[in-house]
Amino acid sequence: MTVDELIGQMAENRAWIAGARVAIDFGDDGAVLLDGIAQGVRCAELGEPADTHIAVSWTDWLALTRGSLDPRRAINNGKIVITGDMNNVAKLIELGHRLF
Repeated sequence: MTVDELIGQMAENRAWIAGARVAIDFGDDGAVLLDGIAQGVRCAELGEPADTHIAVSWTDWLALTRGSLDPRRAINNGKIVITGDMNNVAKLIELGHRLF
């Protein structure tokens, strides 16, 4: 899967939180904006404002989708760094499979 394919899948699954913007930054592999204000998913621009920022490598994201990386352990080990509104993280967990 590529980041562009992920964006298409997230858009199709309506994987956003109403009224919030969440950026997922994959470093050199790109970034995704789950835009619950515009109700869409698209490539995020560098420094674009978001309520919550999640930084994770593309490799670790893929491991999360396969279930081979525990999200709590990844956060504790610094493989996932979250800043901003933590309430959105709980809401993303509720979206579950719509993110992958």
